[in-house]
Order: sequence, then C-alpha cells, then structure tokens
Amino acid sequence: MSTFTYSPPEAHVFLHTLRKYLERTGKAWMSNLLANVACEFITFGRYSGQRWNAYSASLRLRVPMDRISQFSPTARTVILAGANTVMPSEVGYDLDEFEVAPVMEVPPSEDGGVPEYDAGGDAAAGPMAAALQWSALSDEQFERLIFCIISDANGYKNPAWLTKTRAPDRGRDLSVMRVHEDSLGTSITRHVIIQCKHWQSRSIPVEEVADAVAKMKLWEPPPVDVIVIATSGRFTSDAVVWIERHNHERQRPEIEPWPDSRMELLLARRPHLVAEFGLR
Repeated sequence: MSTFTYSPPEAHVFLHTLRKYLERTGKAWMSNLLANVACEFITFGRYSGQRWNAYSASLRLRVPMDRISQFSPTARTVILAGANTVMPSEVGYDLDEFEVAPVMEVPPSEDGGVPEYDAGGDAAAGPMAAALQWSALSDEQFERLIFCIISDANGYKNPAWLTKTRAPDRGRDLSVMRVHEDSLGTSITRHVIIQCKHWQSRSIPVEEVADAVAKMKLWEPPPVDVIVIATSGRFTSDAVVWIERHNHERQRPEIEPWPDSRMELLLARRPHLVAEFGLR
C-alpha cells in the first residue's frame, strides 16, 4: 500500500522554496531567472521508475518572453535538479521533465491600458518588471544608476565609484561589500566588484567576460569574491554557458550576470530611480 499523497505542493510555495535553495547553494543568478515567473506541475499517470509507486511529473515555468533565451541547457539541468531536491518526497512525484513556456500576454484594453499580470502568487518575486528606456541614459548615468541601487540596498555596505567612465582601467567600475547575516547572528562579508556595460547594440560575448575575470587578479589584495557584470543589454549564449561552467567549478571570483531583465527587476522595486533617471 502506497504512503504517497499524490498531491503536488502549492506552486507558489514550491517556486519560492526553489529560489531560496538555489540562492543558498551558490546559484543566485539562476534564482533571479525565476523571479516573476509562474510554475505548474503536469502529471502523466505513469510510474517514474525511480521509486516504488512514484509517478513521473513535469515542471512547467511560465516565463516573460524576453527571458526564455537565458534558460540554457545547463541552466535547465541545474534548475531541474534543484526542483527534485526541494520536492517533498511524500508527494510521490519525481520530476523528469522541465519545460519553459512564455507568459500569456493580455492584449491592451480599448483605453490603451494593460491589465496587471499576477505571476502565480510568489510574494518573494516582488513587483512585475517592465521594459525601460535604456537609450535615455549615457554610460556615466548607467553607472550612477547602479551606484544608487547598491547604495540603498539592504545588505550592501561601503559602496564606492572607483574609476572614471570608459577609463583605461583594469576593469572595475564600482565596489561594495555584501554582508549576509543568518538567524544565529553569524555574518559573512564578500567583496563585490561591479563592471557596468551600457551596451545596447550587441550582447556581451564570452571574451569580454573572461577578460573581466582575468583583470580582477590585478586588484588583489584584498581578494575579490564576486564580480557582477551589469548591462542594459544581454549576454551571448556562449557567455552564459562559460559563466555557468566557471561557477559550477567553484572558481574565483564567482560571476553574477545582471542582464537587462535583472536590472528591470531591481528597478521595479525602486520606482523613484526609474523616475529620477527618466527611464519610462
């Protein structure tokens, strides 16, 4: 007699837990991919073959259209593995497939407005991101915008603007200390360098990422723990794969890509900056 419930967990609770798991296991940027998405479980009525009487199931994510390309094969494999880890064993489902589908977009109403989208109740995701007018910014304004973000963000201390815009430097623009404190009062401080790339006409290639990582060694000591590459554009698929492999092998420094979709999520929580910099 089976002891399984065959009742999947609530989708928004599962998604929130999955994001937290990815963050705690050093895959924060993959967790960010799951912000403002909805998830659902598809069951097939067939045994998984992994556990006695357990059934197969598929995880489907509804993702904003412009973010689908960021779900590379490696990212899908890691997210599926994480999903199986956080799936409660007693529900009796083994996830063997992972599907990414676009969010269904509601057409504009007659008065020109667009109804707000509810991304499945994931309260941790925060406000829904919206496309911004990045062309309104100069290179220096883009750097200043990121400086403003890290200056008022919780858990970030001692932000510094290190170099002049487009200066022939060693590849760093901003510096900040990221402080994480757990429930027992233990704190971990990481030295973060942020490279700002206001690139609209082309995506950031793997060569640019590799060069940024190599230049970090010129600034040590103190050691650089994390390099953030923040852009108003995107990364090539080869660059995404290179970053995933680098982080998977636990090489220093850890790389965090902040493409335009991540920037838009950060600014959705800071509407005063959107207004101040004329991004909408």
